Amino acid sequence: MANSVKNGCRHPHYLIVTFPAQGHINPALKLANRLIHHGATITYSTTISALRRMGEPPSTQGLSYAWFSDGFDEGPKSLEDQKNYMSEFKRRGSDALSDIIRSNLDATEPTFTGVIYSVLVPWASTVAREFHLPSTLLWIEPATVLDIYYYYFNASHNHLFEQEPIELPKLPPLSTGDLPSFLQPSNVLPSALVTLREHIEALDSSESNPRVLVNTFSELEPEALTSVEKLRMIPVGPLVSSSDNKADLFRSSDEDYIKWLDSKAEKSVIYVSLGSHGDGLWEKHMEALTSGVLGTGRPFLWVVKETKHEEKKSCFVDLIRGDDDKDGGFGASLGGVFCDSLRLELDVGELGERCSGGGVSSVRGSVHDGEACGGCVGDRSESEGR
Repeated sequence: MANSVKNGCRHPHYLIVTFPAQGHINPALKLANRLIHHGATITYSTTISALRRMGEPPSTQGLSYAWFSDGFDEGPKSLEDQKNYMSEFKRRGSDALSDIIRSNLDATEPTFTGVIYSVLVPWASTVAREFHLPSTLLWIEPATVLDIYYYYFNASHNHLFEQEPIELPKLPPLSTGDLPSFLQPSNVLPSALVTLREHIEALDSSESNPRVLVNTFSELEPEALTSVEKLRMIPVGPLVSSSDNKADLFRSSDEDYIKWLDSKAEKSVIYVSLGSHGDGLWEKHMEALTSGVLGTGRPFLWVVKETKHEEKKSCFVDLIRGDDDKDGGFGASLGGVFCDSLRLELDVGELGERCSGGGVSSVRGSVHDGEACGGCVGDRSESEGR
């Protein structure tokens, strides 16, 4: 089936597949809109569970959706579900992706010319190869993080992690504490580490210099983008969606954060965001972070997705909420409510000092007036969902 043709040129039709998390979905949607602007057609695919959380997905001409079930349409309900999630996501997702491509071949719509897949979906490249379709990884995190994972899982380089400082090609010296949390002993998602290894293996087994679209820009990571000679990293960031063209998997808050921020002195507020998986941190770490923030004596806005497990709640929640009569925290511990950090940044401007959870949003948030304001190498976005 021929693709649409205009002025003798074939218009591409890309299938974009992502993990069902806000920090994965929105950067991919931003890329989709850019590609549409340049004449491409996009079919976006992720899970039914994401659709049910976001409600009505963003709509634009040239963009269609292909939802599939990962077996957890209402989300993982138990610890056992969480342990089995990545394997089920891979098994069911691979079958669903095959069906989507097969249906496309039999339909009257333009056929797919390529597959773009995001972090934690390495199996998409395998499915694409079975249908002789080119595939490209969309790396939604900093290039530095991809470099670290590549060297860590590459047999000819992993010995570099056996001593400190860890010295990787073209990167500044790193300590063990600088590494992404998935590589830390406290990693609470070992299945994600397996999936990340599969990403590197897929890149190594592909063409000689596979292209990787990276959510960064050259001025931010000039050395990191060329650190791994095997990979051809193409900066396409920052992939930040506008407020009216993104998916929200979290309920918006009714709190007037803008009004509260306006009542504080410029550049006086500490902004803390732990991302979608902040509830996975150990209690002792949360309490230590809380003590540090409170010890500054500065007003702060803390974005936290409160855990669904009552027994894991800590006194840090009450401390963060603060007292209405004190010039402290704004009660931004969000039990199922999401404070839109992007809106805060664009509408209010710089929030002063920041502590954040990783990904490109964290890199941007950790640089203020050209100077680093703290933070470390992260491994998740959300960018967040974030």
